[in-house]
Amino acid sequence: MVGCSDGTVYYEKENRLIVVPVPNTRSISDLIEGPNGLIYIIPQGKAVFSINPLKPEETHQYFFSTETAMVSASFTNSGNLAHRYPENLLVCKLEKDSVR
Repeated sequence: MVGCSDGTVYYEKENRLIVVPVPNTRSISDLIEGPNGLIYIIPQGKAVFSINPLKPEETHQYFFSTETAMVSASFTNSGNLAHRYPENLLVCKLEKDSVR
């Protein structure tokens, strides 16, 4: 998978690039694999998206309650999501459709 500055994410299938259906227009900061095997798209704000790599058309969106400017992210050993911002680090939990 590859993320672009216009917010588009692509995956490769049979030597073709296919668009992942995520409602995002923000630059992609990071793509990481979660402890559950899903791929997480980290755009520069508003939400985090998860994708099933076996079925890339299956996506899920987790919303932030405030505006963010994420630079990168990784999962902690306990399964929480650590987001790096220009000025700090925030450890979050993904629940249903939100980032807490």
